[in-house]
Amino acid sequence: MSLSDLIGGISDFHDWNHVEKIILFAWFQHTHGKERFNSTEIRLAYEELHLDKPANIANQLEALATKNPKQLLKDVKGYSLVGGLRTELQRKHGSRPTALYVSKLILRSGPS
Repeated sequence: MSLSDLIGGISDFHDWNHVEKIILFAWFQHTHGKERFNSTEIRLAYEELHLDKPANIANQLEALATKNPKQLLKDVKGYSLVGGLRTELQRKHGSRPTALYVSKLILRSGPS
């Protein structure tokens, strides 16, 4: 699933605030094999989608890592979503078994 596909399935995405978007972009990084991410990856997500960026993404990430309760964890390798939030987003936006099954059927059948 591409980032465009992901937000295409969220009807009110463009009404979300920057914090909500950053958290979704962080989850997207995790679903594509990145255990850690940084402000550059989040900035690139905004740019890929042609969205207005927050003034300082690094400050936004730091705020999410220091608020109570934390939404991000920070270490020397970068940031990661806290486990509960990651699980919640996977449940909301992750591929559902039915959708995966239908996708496989379509791919197997090939062009008509």
